[in-house]
Amino acid sequence: MRYEAEMKEGIINFLKNGQNCQNIIYEVDSGFGIADFVGMVNTTRKGFFYFKNKIDVYFLQKMQINQPVLIDEIERNVHYSRKYLKNVILRLYKKQGLLDEIDKDVYVRVAELDESDFFLIAVEAKLSKWNQALTQAAFYKKFADYSFVALYEKSIGNVDQRLFKQKNIGLVSIDDNMNFDVIIKPKFNNQYYKESKLFVSGLTLDKEN
Repeated sequence: MRYEAEMKEGIINFLKNGQNCQNIIYEVDSGFGIADFVGMVNTTRKGFFYFKNKIDVYFLQKMQINQPVLIDEIERNVHYSRKYLKNVILRLYKKQGLLDEIDKDVYVRVAELDESDFFLIAVEAKLSKWNQALTQAAFYKKFADYSFVALYEKSIGNVDQRLFKQKNIGLVSIDDNMNFDVIIKPKFNNQYYKESKLFVSGLTLDKEN
């Protein structure tokens, strides 16, 4: 293996099959550096509905608790048909107890987003420069619940694993067959910024692959 890009399939394998991520995006401008990979796991059905499509970003950013919003305003901002908007609102949001229809085509948000409904896993990939990757992965703890460094398996023997454990950064190896092996599993990170976590989660809508 000569290039970091060759690790992509193995890292996707790790995120999908090892971490059960439903959404995976690449080259994510997190505000704390460009994360090579970010995976998102929805821990509840409500978490899934929040981020299923672009209308969710509108509600997350624009609708305030107990502030009525006309469907006309929503339609102008998200450029979807009224039929589609009402279908999403009524079948998903209202069903989940996130919105109430207080009058004909007038909606109000009645629940706050709980960021514990989903969690994020960030991965910094390097062939061998583990120290550089460790430094970058530490920044991703500003928005991610778990942060990992992915290294080519032949470089694992050079790693000072004590530093990873001290910084609570995970370590995963990728071999030539795109198999993965979790060397260090990090503990849950509760020091992230809520706003940053929500921001990065929203990026999955436009950049999901």
